[in-house]
Amino acid sequence: MEQCVKCALPGRLAPDWSPILRSILIDNLERQIRSTSEIIVRGSLLVNDVLLHCLRLHLPIPSLTQSFFNACFIQGLKKTSHASKSDFTIVKDVFENEFHEYPFIERTRGDIQAITIAAARYGTNLKTSVKQSFMSRQKAFVRFWLQYHDLESEEVSAYHVQCLINGWARPPVQCKRRKRRNDDEEDDREIPTEVVVFIKQERQLLDNPSDFSITDRTSVECMLLPYLYHILEFYRLYGDSAATRSKERERESRSSSTKSQQQRLFNCPRLQDQAPLHDDRHHRSL
Repeated sequence: MEQCVKCALPGRLAPDWSPILRSILIDNLERQIRSTSEIIVRGSLLVNDVLLHCLRLHLPIPSLTQSFFNACFIQGLKKTSHASKSDFTIVKDVFENEFHEYPFIERTRGDIQAITIAAARYGTNLKTSVKQSFMSRQKAFVRFWLQYHDLESEEVSAYHVQCLINGWARPPVQCKRRKRRNDDEEDDREIPTEVVVFIKQERQLLDNPSDFSITDRTSVECMLLPYLYHILEFYRLYGDSAATRSKERERESRSSSTKSQQQRLFNCPRLQDQAPLHDDRHHRSL
């Protein structure tokens, strides 16, 4: 069982150290930690802007290698003697256009190793996040598309359409109201024409897969990122209108539910058979 023990650095230093040396060491470490944290924040923003710039203008995405992340994290800083052999002109152009007003970050001596480790960790986290969440994001997008076009039904579910897009050779999940059928029985459900066209377009974006799956060899920059950007663009264009339509459907559903309750209350036999009440106060006054 793994355990994590946290402690303060001053308490771990040798007790026979002079206060002056102790203070110098702690100040240098705090300065380097602060500088590296600022470099990580700006480097992550630069990676995001470079990827969006390439996707928006349909430019080739740089290979997400260690050299690319190092270039994004070191860009704009005082250069070291070790220059990268790869050409990342796109990183320099995006930095000059988007980060010209960004506050200057002062480097500390001997921080290249900390920056390299931080860049490698960020690259690993980025690739892992894209790969692990891809299928759930794709399914959510398919469901959103079906609901936006009023095509979601018991016969055509989001998972069923996702299976057809990815070319999965597996039977769709059965609906709760439908009886289970044998696996060798043909699927008799009818798919609307709009859904067929949508499936064809999505398959072209994924290079017409036969049994799509995400492995360690799956290219994040050539396939996954362009497809996720395609999903974000659809949300950007139709997300607000879809939310408005969803609220309208919910309002109509509440209205119809209220009307049905009133109708059931009106048709209640006890209320129909009950004699009307008369106010005798007028007759008494006469």
